Amino acid sequence: MDGTIGSDPRRPQKVKTYDFVKDPPEGITSNDILSFMGLIFSVLGLLLKIKYICWLAVYCVMIHFCNSSYREEGKQTFSLVM
Repeated sequence: MDGTIGSDPRRPQKVKTYDFVKDPPEGITSNDILSFMGLIFSVLGLLLKIKYICWLAVYCVMIHFCNSSYREEGKQTFSLVM
């Protein structure tokens, strides 16, 4: 410290106000579409017993898992993996 009591080392002309980050618009995103496709492919793969459809479902779920945000529910992602 300087030891000077009366001086303020901050520069008021350099102060920048904080701008709030706006949330992305709510609606159907590609992550929701991948989630729905993974659900449909997994049901069809289990009912029709076709391995390629099951692998396609796993692929969609993995992409959904990698693109999911932190605030998204873990239960939905976990149910898609099952």
